[in-house]
Amino acid sequence: MVPAANAVDPVSDDFSGGMNLTLWTRVDPAGDATFGASGNNTRNAYIDITVPCCASHEPYVTENAPRMMQNISNVSFEVELSMEGVFHTATLEEGFIVEESNGNYLRFDLNFGTDLRSYAGTFVNNSVTARHNNLVKSGGYTTDVPLKMRINRNVSHWTLSYSHNGSAWVEGSNFTYVANISKIGFYAGNLANTPERTMHFDYFFNNASRIEDEDPVINVSYFTVSGYVYNVLGAGIAGSRIDLNGTYDFSDAAGYYEFPDMTNGTYPAVVRGISFENYSENLVIAGTTQKDFVLIETSKQLNNEVKMIAYVLLLIAFLFINVFVKKNFFIPGASMSYAAWFGFTQIDHSDPHAYLLSGMVILVVAACGYSFIMSLLNNRGNIK
Repeated sequence: MVPAANAVDPVSDDFSGGMNLTLWTRVDPAGDATFGASGNNTRNAYIDITVPCCASHEPYVTENAPRMMQNISNVSFEVELSMEGVFHTATLEEGFIVEESNGNYLRFDLNFGTDLRSYAGTFVNNSVTARHNNLVKSGGYTTDVPLKMRINRNVSHWTLSYSHNGSAWVEGSNFTYVANISKIGFYAGNLANTPERTMHFDYFFNNASRIEDEDPVINVSYFTVSGYVYNVLGAGIAGSRIDLNGTYDFSDAAGYYEFPDMTNGTYPAVVRGISFENYSENLVIAGTTQKDFVLIETSKQLNNEVKMIAYVLLLIAFLFINVFVKKNFFIPGASMSYAAWFGFTQIDHSDPHAYLLSGMVILVVAACGYSFIMSLLNNRGNIK
C-alpha cells in the first residue's frame, strides 16, 4: 500500500461541468462506443456511454467494455457510483472497473439477463474467478430504475453494496483479494444480442470527499449579440454569413443578424459574403443584455472569382453588341431602309466608314457596360 502522504486517492466527480478529460480517460477497446455528457448546469448532469448492437462489450475475457478511468495510488478507499440504469433490457451491465494493469483487474457490476443480479469477479491475465453472483430482483424492472453501488476496499478486503435510494444499502458480497491498484473507473457493457443502448452515470464519489451539492445549478446570465452588415453606402447587405462562437447566422434583408443566449466572454467573429473579403474581429460581451455590432465595408476590391465572372459576362455582351450594332445601328452616311430597331437604319457593310463607326460604337457601349457591371458589384462592397 502507498503511504498516505504520497497517496493519490479517487477523485469525486458529479459531471455537472461535463466531461473532465483532465481527470478521466476514455477507454474504448472495440472503437465503436460513444461517450458524451448531458445536462450540464442542471440537476441531472450525466456521463453517457452508448454501446452499439450486435457485438459484445464486456470486461470478461478481452476486457473490451468502454469505460471512463482515472489514475489512483494503491490505497484503501470507498467509492460510490450512481447509475440511471436500463435494468429492464436483457444482457446489459454497468458498474466499476478497478485495474492493476492490462488483463489484471476487478469487476463489480449490476447486470440484467433474465434477472437483475450483482456480480464481482477478479481477473488475472484475463482469466476470471467469480467472487460473487447474487440475485437483486427476479425478472428485473419494467422501466429505467436508478441504482447506486459502493465498493469498499480495506487493504485486501473488498465489499460490494447496492442501494435504490442512497440511504438503505444491501451488502452483496465481501471477499479477500490482494491487488496492486493503479486505476479506477466505471463501464457500460452488453452482449452481442443486445440492441444499442445508452447508459447514464450520475456521479462517481470518493465517500471520503463527497460533493455535497451534487449537480448544482449555476445562475448564468445570457445576452444577445446583434447588429447590422452595411456596405460603404450605408445600405444593409442581405445574406452575409456571420460566424460566432461555433454557430452562425445570415443577415436578413436589412443586413440585421442576431445571436441569442450568449454568455460573458470574448468571441472571435468572422463575416463572409459573396464578392466580399472575409472580416474577423474579437467581440467582447461583458454584462450587457444586448449589444449591437455594426460591421461596415472599408474596401471595394473584388475577389478573383467575381472578376472572372464579370469578364465572361462582358465578353458575351461584346459579341452580342458586335452582331447587333453591325446589323441594326444607324450610321451617318449609310443609305439603307429603316429597320425596326428604334427607327435606326441598318449598316451598309460595303461602306468602310460604317465598319469604323460601328467599331467605335461597340467600344463605347462595351466601356459603358463594363463600368456599369463593375459599379454594381463594387457597390456591394467588402464587409469590414
